[in-house]
Amino acid sequence: MTPLERLELEACINRASEILYKNADPDSLETLEDIETAVREQVLENVSPQIARLVAPSLAP
Repeated sequence: MTPLERLELEACINRASEILYKNADPDSLETLEDIETAVREQVLENVSPQIARLVAPSLAP
C-alpha cells in the first residue's frame, strides 16, 4: 500500500466510524463491554459484507 493509499484508507475509516457512531444508541454505550458489543454488531452488519468483496469479488453487485 502506498502512503497516499494509506491516507485515503484512513480518511474513509474515520468517516465510516463517524457514521457508525452517529447511528449508535448513546444510552447503550455506558461500559467498555457495551461499546465492544455495539462496535462488533455494527462491523458484522455493515462492514464485513463489504470486506467480503475483497476475497470474493463475485459478491460485488
